[in-house]
Amino acid sequence: MGRVLVVDDEEDVRVLIRTNLLVKGHEVIEAETGEAALAEAKSGDLDLVILDIMMPGMDGFEVLDSLRSSPETESLPVLMLTAKSSEEDRVNGLVKGAHDYLSKPFFTTELLLRIDRILNTKATADSLRQISMTDPVTGVNNRRYFELRLEQLCDKARTDDSDLVSYVIDIQGTHDAARKSGWRPVDKVLGSLGMCLREELKGTEEAFWLGSGFAILDPSIASAADARSRLDELKRKVSEVADVSRKEIPLSLYYGYAFREKHDTADDFFNQMGQAPYKSGAVVAPTEEARRSQEEGIEKAFGGKLTGLAPVEPDKEDRERAKRERSEKKKGKKISTGMLQRELREVASIAASTEQPAQAPTAPAKPTGRTTDPLGTRPPRARTLGGPLELHSFLENECAKASSEMFDISIIAIDIQGIDEAVAHSGKEAVDNTLGPITLEVAAMANDAETIFWTGRQLMFISRSTGVAETRKRLEELCRAYTDRLAPHKAKIRLDAAGGYAYYDFEEPVEKLIEKASKSPFRGGLPVTPLEARRRSTSSSTES
Repeated sequence: MGRVLVVDDEEDVRVLIRTNLLVKGHEVIEAETGEAALAEAKSGDLDLVILDIMMPGMDGFEVLDSLRSSPETESLPVLMLTAKSSEEDRVNGLVKGAHDYLSKPFFTTELLLRIDRILNTKATADSLRQISMTDPVTGVNNRRYFELRLEQLCDKARTDDSDLVSYVIDIQGTHDAARKSGWRPVDKVLGSLGMCLREELKGTEEAFWLGSGFAILDPSIASAADARSRLDELKRKVSEVADVSRKEIPLSLYYGYAFREKHDTADDFFNQMGQAPYKSGAVVAPTEEARRSQEEGIEKAFGGKLTGLAPVEPDKEDRERAKRERSEKKKGKKISTGMLQRELREVASIAASTEQPAQAPTAPAKPTGRTTDPLGTRPPRARTLGGPLELHSFLENECAKASSEMFDISIIAIDIQGIDEAVAHSGKEAVDNTLGPITLEVAAMANDAETIFWTGRQLMFISRSTGVAETRKRLEELCRAYTDRLAPHKAKIRLDAAGGYAYYDFEEPVEKLIEKASKSPFRGGLPVTPLEARRRSTSSSTES
C-alpha cells in the first residue's frame, strides 16, 4: 500500500479519488493548491502524486517542474490528471517528467489500475536502488552512494552556509586477519560493526562503508563540542563490539572527526576525512569560527565587550599583538613541563609539611604497589611531573622489571585537544594560566601506585595494572576530572580532553610503547591485559 498525495482545486474530485484509494488500503493526503502540494511533498515520504494541471495560482506544470528540480522529489512518481486532452498537453507533461497521464472524466477502475502499476514499478525500483547503494558485508551505504551523497551534502552546506561533519572509523589489520583466519570471520566482524552503527544512527546521520573503514555524515551538527561528544559515543559503542572478537580477529580501530571548511569541495572534504583519525579535530566548527570572528570584529571596533564607550587604538593594539607573538614564538606553543614540575614540587612540599613532624621531608618514592593508607588520614601527595626524557628512562626500567617479574604495565593517556588553536586565538599566556592549574589538579589525583608524566600535550599515568576493568574505570575518572575542569573556561579557551589506555606487550621496545600510548585516545583499548592473554593462551594449549 502507498502514501498518495492528491492535488486538485475541485473538492468533489479529491473526495472521489480519496474514497477509492482508502478502500484499496492506501494512505491519502490532500492539497488544494500547487504551493500546498510542494509543502506536503517536501515534508512527507510520498509514493505517488496525483496532480491536476489547471489550478489557480501555480498550475500543475509548474508544480511538476519544482518537484523535478529538487533532489528529494526528483524521482517521485507523478500521475497527471486534467480536463485537457490535447496531444500537446500530454506530451508536455510526459516530457517534464510525469509517469502517466489521465484525462477527465475518467473511469475509477482505470485510475486505480494506473495507480497500482505506478506503485508496483516504484516498489521494484526502490528495491533495486536499495541493493545498488548498500554494502553487502556491513549493511550500511556503499562507496558509490557515498560519493553521490557527499556531493549533495557539500552543495547544500555551501548553499545554506551550514556545517557538515564526518565521523571516521579507520580499520586496520583486515588483510592480516584474513591471511590468518580467512575472509568469512573478518566479514562477520565487519558486519557486526556495521549493524552497531546502523542501530546507533541518530537524526540526519548517514553511515557508509568506504572499503577500509566507516564514515558517518551529519549535516545538522550544532558545534565542535557536540561533534566530539558524539564521536566519543560512537567510539564507545563500536569498541565494545570490536572487543568481543578481538582475540580471534585482532583489528585496530582509529577514530576521528572532520568539518567541511567553508570553501571546500567534496574532494577537499574527503581528503580531510582520510586524515581525521590521526589528527586532532577542530576546536570550533567553521560557522562557530565565522560567528566568533564577527563578534570579535564588533568588539574590536567598539572596545571591550560591545560597551560602545571607547574604540581601541589600532596602532597600539597591533604593537601589543606583535610583541605577544614574538614572545610566544620564543617560548613555543607547548605548555611548559618545567612550570608544571615546579608548581607540583611546591604542592608536594606543602602536603609533606602537614604530615607527621617527626619525619624529615623526602622526595616522592617510585611506586611499588597500591596505597597503604586505607583510612585516607594523610593529605594527598602530589608527584613531580616528569617530561618526555624522564618518561623514556622510567619506562625502560619498568619494562625491564615487567619482562623479568611478569607483571602488566598500564599507561593512561589524557590528550589535551585544541592547544594550537587556543594559543593562536587567545595567546600562550592565557592557555598556560588555564591549562596549567587544571593539569596540576588532575595530576594531584594520582594515587601511590601511579607515576605521572607531562609530554607537552598529554598527561600520562603509569602504574602496574591489576586488570582492564580497573584501568577503564580509572580512565573515565581522570577524563571526567579534566573535562569538568575545562568546561567553565570554554567561552574563552576552547580546549577539550580525550583519553585512552595502552599496555606494555613485554617484547616491544619502549619507543613503540610510548607511541602506542600517545595514540590510545584515538582508538579502542585491549579487552584483556597482555599478561592475562598469555595465561589464557597457555591454558588453552594445555587443555589441547
